[in-house]
Amino acid sequence: MSGAPLPPSHLRPYNSYVVDPQYGRYLVYAYSAGLAALALCATPTLVRRIQTQRILQGWLLCESNGTAYRSLGKEESAISASQRPALAPRRLRPLAYHQALFHTATLYTLPLPRFLHRKVQDCCRRAYFPLTVAQCAVVLVYVAALIPCLLLGGVDLSTTGNRPGFLALSQLPFVFVLSSKAPLVEVILGKSYDRLNWLHRWTGRFLFLMAVVHGSLWSHIYITGGIGDQLSKNIKARQGYTAFAFLCVIVLSSLRIVRKVAYQVFWASHILGFVGFIIAISYHTPYSRPFVYPIIAFYTLDLVFRLLRYRVRDASLIALADGVTMIHVHDIDSGWRAGQHIWVRVFSGSRFIETHPLTITNAPLTSLPALASSRPRGLTLYAHSAGDWTRALHQAVQSDSEGTEKACASRVIVDGPYGGPSIDLEEFEDVLLLSGGSGVTFILGALDDLAGRLATAGGAMRRVRVVLILRNYPALSAYAPALRRSLDLLAKCAAVHATTHIYITNPSSLPAPSHVSLPDDDGSSGPAFPLASPDRTTPPLFGLDTLSAHTSLTLYRPDIRTLVRESLADASASNAEMNKSSSHSSLEKGQERGGSPTSAPLTPMAGGGGLGIAAAGPPALVAEVRNAVAAIEPVRAARVGGVGLHTEGFAL
Repeated sequence: MSGAPLPPSHLRPYNSYVVDPQYGRYLVYAYSAGLAALALCATPTLVRRIQTQRILQGWLLCESNGTAYRSLGKEESAISASQRPALAPRRLRPLAYHQALFHTATLYTLPLPRFLHRKVQDCCRRAYFPLTVAQCAVVLVYVAALIPCLLLGGVDLSTTGNRPGFLALSQLPFVFVLSSKAPLVEVILGKSYDRLNWLHRWTGRFLFLMAVVHGSLWSHIYITGGIGDQLSKNIKARQGYTAFAFLCVIVLSSLRIVRKVAYQVFWASHILGFVGFIIAISYHTPYSRPFVYPIIAFYTLDLVFRLLRYRVRDASLIALADGVTMIHVHDIDSGWRAGQHIWVRVFSGSRFIETHPLTITNAPLTSLPALASSRPRGLTLYAHSAGDWTRALHQAVQSDSEGTEKACASRVIVDGPYGGPSIDLEEFEDVLLLSGGSGVTFILGALDDLAGRLATAGGAMRRVRVVLILRNYPALSAYAPALRRSLDLLAKCAAVHATTHIYITNPSSLPAPSHVSLPDDDGSSGPAFPLASPDRTTPPLFGLDTLSAHTSLTLYRPDIRTLVRESLADASASNAEMNKSSSHSSLEKGQERGGSPTSAPLTPMAGGGGLGIAAAGPPALVAEVRNAVAAIEPVRAARVGGVGLHTEGFAL
């Protein structure tokens, strides 16, 4: 009867199928608010990309018609200091100060204790915790939202295990969205899938934890109630255990050791486990379907976007020194941004089923007309022998070319592009490009793009510092032609001072007896230079004139904080000179107008065009760069116009 009185709420029986879904929705609201906050923080970057039309770049690989190409002459390419455009208005000095405060509070990464150190790469000094301080804070907020939803609302976990099950279901959409390669996710959140992957993994871990609690509670209830035999007879229980088995396959195959040793096992287990879990959980409970249907629709859309990005092309493969394989994909010369990567499947050798991500190391020709006359059309990749697939690829190419650097033809499938820098390096007056190990491919792509843009249209940049940390000397000979090409192009910009510092951490890899040489573009050797004493207090051991007049090579592992501090000091010195020249110019104009010959003193917040830092390499190297930027005093960062940072971790 509608008019019948209701008992007090504390006397009503607990209905888990009414109350628990509400707390699942509360968790959805909390996570949605977090993603909305992330999208709000990405709004300035989105607006900036729309203003510069960068939003239209980096979505689909294609081949241009070549009609817009025009080779610039020497007079046009050499941009003088007087032709330098004004600084971008984005880096206002107060914002630069607050940006530095934000870096100090969020970028720091805790080093692991000495006794917990694992083997780290030669370009790194120690191991670090996988998450930054900001990422740890996000995980703690995640836990803070999850625990109240698990325990509040009068739930009695000793009599029902539905609450953690509903919480596990509520996390399903977020686990998938954070792994999606759909362009819409990148545009809204301002980050590509590779930069959200850490959050995808942690969300998946909490989903798995809730599934474990859900299954454990119901198993305990059945066993203590004397009906444990129903766990194997009850169809609902069997469906639940089947879904949990698929979830275990996904989680166990996602362990780092599995990803590193057998990446294709991880990939196949993820796909098959996801499909099996979705089917099993749909049969296990009808409450899963409001979460499953959007996932299926979004996954279908994600596959459509990925199919649109697929390209089948011919490619030339060359086996270089130190296990490096160069892959030049023909008939693709536009549609990507510097620093982006693609997924590649090579139909050469016995592992043609596998696909792996490789960074594009050359700039698109359509946006850089100055490069069109001197470079072949195509897309260049470098694969360093760091795993089974890259080693097998290198051996197959070596076998086909009979041990020479002869190019071998093959068919490839490319999927992309994805990722890319989170900052626009050409907006800064000083730039530091730092790489370790395989991260050199990202730096080569960023340097090529910078050099082409500066040689074509000029810019506000005054100084570019390139730092390459490599284990073996042969790796340098493999990447030297691409590095030389970009440095030669950058040399046309009279207003830009470029320096290159190369560090070899394994001196025994140098050629005997005491001379070194770098290969020219045609494969011949350049001039040799004698080795000096490896005293770390002396200047770099010798210059590498085959690369540029401002190139040095040193035989030890550098200190990352020192490199960042030196770049900051160079930016400060350049800004001081600019401020001094500006004050003299104002003084002369005032005297010409008959005014007072006095000028206002520089304020502590007087700044310049900023310092842009791009670092790529092993996670420990990236952590060292983040800590170095976090240690910069906010006032000092503001004086140079702000410090922008982009990092790329090269690890599975």
